[in-house]
Amino acid sequence: MAMAAPLIKADFDLAIVGGAALLSAGNDFNILVDAFIGINGNQIVRICPCSEMPDGSFSAKETVAARGMVVLPGLINTHCHCAMSFFRGFGDDLPLTKWLFERIFPAERRMMNAETVYRGAKLALAEMLLAGITTVADSYFFEGAVARAGKEMGMRLVLCRGFFDPPVGVKPATLAQSARHFFIRYRGDSPLISPALFCHSLYTCSPTTLTTLKSVAREYDVPFMFHLLETAQEEAMVQERYGATVYDILTSGDLLDEKTLAIHCVHLNEKLVKLFAERGVKVSHNPRSNAKLACGIAPLPLMLAAGICVGLGTDGAGSNNRLDIFSEMEFLSGLHNIPLSRSRAIGASSIVRMATLDGAKALGLDSLSGSLEVGKDADIAIVDFHKPHLTPVHDYSSHLACRVRASDVHTTIVAGKVLVHNGALRYGDINEIMNAVRPLEGF
Repeated sequence: MAMAAPLIKADFDLAIVGGAALLSAGNDFNILVDAFIGINGNQIVRICPCSEMPDGSFSAKETVAARGMVVLPGLINTHCHCAMSFFRGFGDDLPLTKWLFERIFPAERRMMNAETVYRGAKLALAEMLLAGITTVADSYFFEGAVARAGKEMGMRLVLCRGFFDPPVGVKPATLAQSARHFFIRYRGDSPLISPALFCHSLYTCSPTTLTTLKSVAREYDVPFMFHLLETAQEEAMVQERYGATVYDILTSGDLLDEKTLAIHCVHLNEKLVKLFAERGVKVSHNPRSNAKLACGIAPLPLMLAAGICVGLGTDGAGSNNRLDIFSEMEFLSGLHNIPLSRSRAIGASSIVRMATLDGAKALGLDSLSGSLEVGKDADIAIVDFHKPHLTPVHDYSSHLACRVRASDVHTTIVAGKVLVHNGALRYGDINEIMNAVRPLEGF
């Protein structure tokens, strides 16, 4: 009589058991109910129904019981100025130009240094991790301080060196060398840090500055980002300063390709939409920031119809008040219904993709994150659906896009490491992080 083959037990570093997993499938999502996700090191190595991994068939150093919860790719914040958490509520009720030039720029010159940037960035990263955000593109200065905060918090960071026009007399070659030194310093510094370049805008960076830095970004094959057409006045500002239209600067400087991320694009016209689609330019959409600063409503339906990849961003806490992609999704879910006079102008699945896979594509990270797939890094958010406002569930994407709050996040995992569990940080004292910025209240 043949003997039964011995049971081979699978070993995992981390197992997520019993949640409804949101799996990417083209432009929609497949829901694997009662899912098992096995993780070794930083990677997802198994996704299957729990029935295929019964008790006793696996061991794990840590198991997250996720029944009654939804397991989704970690949220991607495609644009933030993390250290500007210091400016939450500062200069409120002002339009962007007045807010920026009369309040923010003077305050930054007065108080921002490596230490304040570190404290402000750490607070922002804690807020985002607690809200299920696993990756953020931070565009600011004192990038070493931001990198330090990122390493301590364990978050995936696209670290963008920020640039304005240099002082008179500084040659383009000097600017390019500064950017190269930044890449030499941070490329390979940490598996969770990806360096990139950020020019503030077309009205604070000359065509020479833009083309010089874009050429360095191409040299290192990294994203190149800039604020673009955030306000209705920007076109006139650019023409007054440089005697050229926005379109002419973007095209004559060869600034646009699949590694370009244009931020805001509130006043993008059809000609630029077509150009962006042709050249593979990505867009970071920041709807709540645009609303707070009275910038307007970006032509998102037009961009999506043209096939442009659009990710979601919060912008800094000074121009938004919160760093919460779920809040961006909820706001966006109804925003375009009004001007288009139709319900759900942007579908729930499209909105969730913007917050996950399309956000990862916008940052050039979709080979690592943005979806739950075997072989990808385990960047995961788990949302507790045991809540009155999430009951009953008819459509998971609809709840995620329209009803989930940051406070519903139960667990946040980055590269296989549990950073938030049961709604609390595992590494770092949240009270200590908040207290570190309080001495500057009322500056």
